[in-house]
Amino acid sequence: MATATSMNDEKLGDLPKSDKIHNEDAQVATDKEHDLSLVESLRAYPKAIAWSMLLSTAVIMEGYDTILVSG
Repeated sequence: MATATSMNDEKLGDLPKSDKIHNEDAQVATDKEHDLSLVESLRAYPKAIAWSMLLSTAVIMEGYDTILVSG
């Protein structure tokens, strides 16, 4: 079975070396984010969590508003 590195090399093919380095850095960062626990994620991304909660609340309240006004 092919390793992740060899599969990435096949996908990158003829890209310039600087692009390959950036792609490898992005892969390392993605792997680190996937390994975060729930608590680590909450501490690392408080603004994203707040934005998600705000947007979700707005959508939910819009649904209630539609039911209350039309009924």
